[in-house]
Amino acid sequence: MVNRQPIRHPRRTSLTHAQRMWLLYGYDQRWDDAFASEAAYVNAWAHHREELLQGCSPGRRPVAWWILEGGGRHPGYSLERQVMFEQNLFGAEEREALLRIWREDFERGFRWSDVPAGLWAEWEAQRRDEKAAEQPVPAA
Repeated sequence: MVNRQPIRHPRRTSLTHAQRMWLLYGYDQRWDDAFASEAAYVNAWAHHREELLQGCSPGRRPVAWWILEGGGRHPGYSLERQVMFEQNLFGAEEREALLRIWREDFERGFRWSDVPAGLWAEWEAQRRDEKAAEQPVPAA
């Protein structure tokens, strides 16, 4: 007779859809009752932080990150990568990935992109300098 014992795992908690949405995208009346208290919100973020951050694109963070770790207020989707870039909140890998994305946007001329204005101006200046260097010098 085989004596089998079930493997016991520490109690794992999962997020409800409403809780996940609130942590990722912020408050909305549709998930008004997702958390019983602010402490429950903070604990849910602490417990699921890594999982939620792994699902983010380069330069993006859940609203809960902004509220609890990033200064208290989400700057909005169109500005969040610029704000994080200007505040140097990226690791080296993420920074490089984002610079590649932005450089592609610049090369394609996507003015609607969220490339920081200073970076766009720097790349334009580099482009002008490269073109000027390619021009033949007229004979005097």
